[in-house]
Amino acid sequence: MTLAVRLDPELERELEAYCARAGIPKSQAVKESLREYLAHKAAPADAYAIGAELFGRWGGGDTDRSITRKAAFREAVRAKHARR
Repeated sequence: MTLAVRLDPELERELEAYCARAGIPKSQAVKESLREYLAHKAAPADAYAIGAELFGRWGGGDTDRSITRKAAFREAVRAKHARR
């Protein structure tokens, strides 16, 4: 199948520069880009998939915080009252 696409001059320059660096024809670069685009669009966008790359990135190191929250709160209150 043949498909004609009009590109603005800036995008065309970027495509030509990329293809020159990669040593591939423009048609191959466009096909690969389109395949990747469609693969990402076809995938279901659930909340976990959207944020997966961010989960655990800025961990505080305290992995059981939800389990020990009551004890941590009691300790904070005791420490506050001990300062008085």
